[in-house]
Amino acid sequence: KATVSVLNWRTRCKMFAAFDKLAKVAVAVPAGVAGTALYAVGEGLSTVGFTQAGGEVSRAGSTVVSGSIDVLTGGREEMRGRNNALQAFGKYSAGEGAGAYLGKEELMGVVVDHPELYIGLEGIIGTEAEIQEMAAVVLLKQYGGEACGGTLQWGAFLELWQDVVEDCEGRLAFYHRLIFRHYDSARVGHLTRAQAETLLDDFYYADGSAFSGDKRVPPKEELLVALWETRGDGEGLVLEHLVPLFTGDFCAI
Repeated sequence: KATVSVLNWRTRCKMFAAFDKLAKVAVAVPAGVAGTALYAVGEGLSTVGFTQAGGEVSRAGSTVVSGSIDVLTGGREEMRGRNNALQAFGKYSAGEGAGAYLGKEELMGVVVDHPELYIGLEGIIGTEAEIQEMAAVVLLKQYGGEACGGTLQWGAFLELWQDVVEDCEGRLAFYHRLIFRHYDSARVGHLTRAQAETLLDDFYYADGSAFSGDKRVPPKEELLVALWETRGDGEGLVLEHLVPLFTGDFCAI
């Protein structure tokens, strides 16, 4: 038998172990808590649900010869979210078994199936296809893909799924990040005054923009000056300076 101790039922505990055609795996979990074990089986990822039953759970499917096992435990909603992430990882990932990963192309599949990540930006910051590609690039960078050969493994994808796909506030923050990246054409992490003016034109002052003709919007130069002043001694406007504008909390007075 292999024993996996769960130190905190709200965290994910990972261990690497060798298995020798075991029929059961002993799992120490709090009474009444259900969970899912993720493990590498041959060429694919498999899951097995478990509950506390004498400290043991039956394991269905192929025999685990070697690999890693993640014990995911938590409340019902938390478990449902993690199971959704696991299913999505299996759907979109390339590679096999413990070596499964998502690169830019695979992440574009996630974005295409979740238009709520960018809806409303089409025609403003690019075509739908351009925005989908940009979203995949932003996700890859945000969750460490650039440091891992341009790919995300399961742990990073789980974090991405929980932060962006399933969390409303995280999804809104990602939406803002997409807008900022479009105008930060030099990829220096801040906007120049000219770039900020273009952003204001596109969203507030251009014919057909969302706020075109809205009497609540101050004259552009007045808004631009107030916005530019928020940078202080900084070289330009960073994302944090623009979030109040995006959320409607910015005051130009």
